[in-house]
Amino acid sequence: MQADLTPVIRSGGGGVHLPYVMDPCFEDIRWQHQQVLEAVARLESALGREGSASDAHRGDGPVVAALGKFLDFYESMLEPLMRAEEQDVYPLLDRCLPREIGSTAAMLREHETIRGLASMLRTSCTRMRHGAPEAKSDVAVVAQDLTLLLRDHIRKEDGVIHPLLERLLREGVRG
Repeated sequence: MQADLTPVIRSGGGGVHLPYVMDPCFEDIRWQHQQVLEAVARLESALGREGSASDAHRGDGPVVAALGKFLDFYESMLEPLMRAEEQDVYPLLDRCLPREIGSTAAMLREHETIRGLASMLRTSCTRMRHGAPEAKSDVAVVAQDLTLLLRDHIRKEDGVIHPLLERLLREGVRG
């Protein structure tokens, strides 16, 4: 059976452009994933900077600024990307895969965990800005959990899900 090549992936808002299924390389999503990984690296770099902890407690340090930039990036690019994947990519994969193989439920749960960690990071950042002494360690733990999960999640999407979906669509497999 021939794959339906009508556009199945639409913008998730916030200026996000996702590819059409006829784009066999998912290059736009991979590019967006690269942007996420670069934002993660910038956050990790800021959190690892020596001497920034005392400034951050006053609310005007580079850590708080980096957290703010990362959280803005999350809202403007990462959240819309996840919504678009949930609306278009994952359902398409679920339709293409036999039920015995599994579903994208684990990836959807990871999206929810990413959202929860981003919310916790935002709360900890606000507390840090207001001088809460324990907020810095909270930020460090939550940011580490979030960055590790994002790297792992993107590795699975780019290394397994997208290549599998590309192959299935080239072969014309439809659920």
